[in-house]
This record gives sequence, structure tokens and C-alpha cells, in this order.
Amino acid sequence: MLCVKNDFLILIYTYKNKCSMKKQKYVKTFEKHNKLNENNGKAIYRTIIQYEILSDEPYDDEDLETISNETYDGNWSGLMLEPKILNQKLFGKEAVKAINSQGSDSEFFGLDDNGNEI
Repeated sequence: MLCVKNDFLILIYTYKNKCSMKKQKYVKTFEKHNKLNENNGKAIYRTIIQYEILSDEPYDDEDLETISNETYDGNWSGLMLEPKILNQKLFGKEAVKAINSQGSDSEFFGLDDNGNEI
């Protein structure tokens, strides 16, 4: 599991039922990752958003529109959690893999199946 707090990437992992944490400067990690891949053409950005909901009944995998309506005008309380936004550049096949994992087509971003601009 990854968590970003105060410019640190915190890697949380379990081993023999014990939780351990390893901190490293995430800015340098992502800059290094991006620098290695900058020559691979067009980048897409992966953004992860975490949102906490409090409700009278269990959450039932609602869509974003319902979550928005219920937290702003309905009966839920909502809060954006840290990290609010994490922009990670994805290039080439890594970008295509992320796009495909969401059920989208790489052509939507102007990329072929190998991640090259079309």
C-alpha cells in the first residue's frame, strides 16, 4: 500500500502479521521515474483521489454523481483525505496498461497499443 504525506512516499507492507513502514522522498522517486520515461513520447497522468463518507447505512458502491449529491445535498458527510491528488506520469506500455485496466481504449488518449502517439 502507498501513502503520501508531507512529501514522503510511505510504503506499508506486512510480513508475518506485522506492519512495517518505509519512508522515502516520493518527489525524487517520481522525478526519477518520469525522467527515465520522458523520451518515450506522450504522457498521461494517473490521479488517485481518496474520499471518506459517513452515512446512516452501509456504502453500496455508488457512482461519483450519487456520492457528490449525497454529500453536498443529501444525508451523507464527506471529506477528501490525504493524499488529495497524486499525479504520476505514465508513458508507453505502462500508460496503455493503465488505460486498458479501466476498460478504456488507448486511442482515446491518442496512443496506439504500444503507447506511441498516433
